[in-house]
Amino acid sequence: MIGPAELLPYGCRLETNDTWTVFDTHSGRAAELGFYRATNLSELDARELTAIFNRNTVGTPTRMPRYAIQGLPLKS
Repeated sequence: MIGPAELLPYGCRLETNDTWTVFDTHSGRAAELGFYRATNLSELDARELTAIFNRNTVGTPTRMPRYAIQGLPLKS
């Protein structure tokens, strides 16, 4: 049985180097927004970015609308 979390287009996961990645749940690849790859994040940033991606996904799951980039965490 598929739960609600498995229906979301994006998820976040802990990597072996203790950083977090936001990923496409269909392909398993790191989520991208333009040239920004959602990798090497803190847990808080990954969870916030996952929520933003899931909240703002319109049309195809591989393309984010322009307004969705507002509020993205800064890459350090």
